[in-house]
Order: sequence, then structure tokens, then C-alpha cells
Amino acid sequence: MSPAELRVLAPRIRFEVEKLRQQGSRAIETFVAAPRAEDTERALELAAYEIATYYTGVERIFESIAKDVDRAAVSGATWHHDLLAQMRVPLSGRRPPVITARTAQNLDGLLRFR
Repeated sequence: MSPAELRVLAPRIRFEVEKLRQQGSRAIETFVAAPRAEDTERALELAAYEIATYYTGVERIFESIAKDVDRAAVSGATWHHDLLAQMRVPLSGRRPPVITARTAQNLDGLLRFR
């Protein structure tokens, strides 16, 4: 990846990370408040939506890295899982692992709720 390409990608990732912080806070607040809500089922549905939106933001970052850094975007029926696996592996001369095996496992667990 050239320095010019990195100057474009880095701010995009920082922007997405900031959105994730906000989304994560909303998801946690919604989930914590759900048991006390008047309509608990609806509150839990909203919490699930917030969590799914958070995960989609994580995927956007990973897709950018896969496309722009790795030059190897994933596709196919198992692309969600393949993307997590790709982010766990260092890419010689390009980047270290983006996430740990534990983080990949935790994120993979969220896929069941999408």
C-alpha cells in the first residue's frame, strides 16, 4: 500500500471507529435498559438491531482493509466468516493481524444473531 493510499484509508477507518464507539455505547445502553422497559421484547429487539449495526460497522472496516491493504476481498456464501479469518492472519510485508483469535471468535458469535 502506498503512502498516498494509506492517507486515504486511515481517516476512513478512524471515522468508522468513532461511529463504532457511538454505536457500541448505544447498544450497551439499550441492552442494559431493556429489562426495565415497558415493552421488554421491543427493547430487546432494538438492542439486537444496535448490536447488528455495530457488527456491520466492524465489517466495513475489515472490508476496507481486505480490499485496500490485502488486495484480496472475500466473497461467496461464507464471506463473513472468511473475512474474520483473513483479519486474524498477518499478511507478510503488508500488515500484522488486525484481530486476535479470541476477538474473531467473539465476533463470529455475533454472526449467529444477524
